Amino acid sequence: YGPAFRGALEGVERRRAGGVQAARLRIAGPWERLAAYRAPATWQPPPGSTRGELLTALAARAGIAVASAADLPPSGAWTTETAAVAIQAGEAALPAALRLLEPTADAFRAESGLEICGLGPADPAAWTLGAGGHPLLAFEPAARALPAWARVQGPDRAAEAFRGGELLRDGPALAPRRELAASDALAGAYAERLLARLRRGRPLARARLPFHAGIQICDVVEVVHPLAPGGSARYRVLGIETAYAPGRFETALTLGEVN
Repeated sequence: YGPAFRGALEGVERRRAGGVQAARLRIAGPWERLAAYRAPATWQPPPGSTRGELLTALAARAGIAVASAADLPPSGAWTTETAAVAIQAGEAALPAALRLLEPTADAFRAESGLEICGLGPADPAAWTLGAGGHPLLAFEPAARALPAWARVQGPDRAAEAFRGGELLRDGPALAPRRELAASDALAGAYAERLLARLRRGRPLARARLPFHAGIQICDVVEVVHPLAPGGSARYRVLGIETAYAPGRFETALTLGEVN
């Protein structure tokens, strides 16, 4: 019933109060296991390894399986692009995994393992919220400017991506990153992906609805509500919270830009 999550049980705390006995489980999922793993020695994979091969080998050291999301197939960056990554002795695996993700337009989703999700502006809406779909209890848009200017720079080349209209409206705010790109074309792609990632990470709205068992992180939802731009707008699901109390079982969503 709903998405299935798999993790490692790290502890059990039992309590009894008011005649009710409860158990609290402490479970480590993929994020926690990547953060907890420390390399016993310096690890550097063979040169020429693809981004996907590096991530799979890295996650395996932390006991985590890597899969491609069936509903959001990953981009070709994981199979066609090579990458260089090294882990020093004592370094956690999570920062290295995020370094592999950073130059792509994709995202990680933690469920039964670590899933790679390919994201794009043309992704169709998986769910409708509001009129004609799952009911909405509340919808609150956030009026905030999104990043509109990014620069990727390495020792040999640099590239920029920007949204001109928003720069003129909101003012310039450059987001620089250092990346090793093998060509000018790849540097340009990195810059566009960086800008998309920065924009996607800014919450644009929050929605509260009766419990929904099917929505997953990275899904696109269509919100039909008077406060949505034009009365109907598409958003990317950035966060999901579930709240239960007697007479109340709800889902709260944090929503961002679809790109």
